[in-house]
Amino acid sequence: AGGVFHNEFFGHFGDDTGVSLGAVLTRQGGMIGVGLHRAIDAPAYDPTNRHALNSVLPHLRRMVEMRGALTSAQQAARDMGALLHAQTSAILLVSGDGRIVFANTGAEAILRAKDGLSARLGVLSAVGQVGVVLEAAMARAALGGGDALLVERPSGKAAYRLLISPHRGQGVAPGRAMVVIEDLSMVDPELGARLRRLYGFTAAEADLAERLLQGQALSEASEARGVMVSTGRSQLNSMLAKTGVRRQSELLAMLARTPGVRGVED
Repeated sequence: AGGVFHNEFFGHFGDDTGVSLGAVLTRQGGMIGVGLHRAIDAPAYDPTNRHALNSVLPHLRRMVEMRGALTSAQQAARDMGALLHAQTSAILLVSGDGRIVFANTGAEAILRAKDGLSARLGVLSAVGQVGVVLEAAMARAALGGGDALLVERPSGKAAYRLLISPHRGQGVAPGRAMVVIEDLSMVDPELGARLRRLYGFTAAEADLAERLLQGQALSEASEARGVMVSTGRSQLNSMLAKTGVRRQSELLAMLARTPGVRGVED
């Protein structure tokens, strides 16, 4: 009792009856105390005991550092997973044989629907002959190639559009491919609000833009909204002016790339 380590640590817990030996390991964000404690009537710690403690301190410090690095990596993985799940795009990470390594929320919903695409025994599959094409595309992408294809849907909804590309980058596992699935039938409830904020569209213009993005012709969209085609064309021209593009096709291509996120719950 009475040593610096005892006074600074054990004394705060109301234990004044022991003999202690310890050390403090400092690390980024805090420190860790290592203490040995004996009853007051036990022999005092001698130089041999202190030498033994000093010999294990480098190993304890390394353990603490590794644990901190692992905790940081785990948090980074959770953050990245949450980021991918929040994307409105359906994203899959697959191996060269099509085995699914990761699927975000959007992709999981598509696979559950089994409307042209599914996960058979954990492998991304498509119905019909396009399934063979998909297998070959994933194998090529895992080796560094890339491809794009349409997958027809038995429900009759617009075909899925798949972009298959190599998964590259520092530290990533080799031999994997990323599959991004575009579902034109999926309605993004926040798209209209984002278009109004980004480009200054009116509510009517944003509604027209959403309908055009869903594949409706200008005349069809105008009729569905209860306005004349000339009114719809005037709104389209206003959107072209606000976005700085000249053609409807350019406008839709730009709007289709508008980023979005979905709310994700644990």
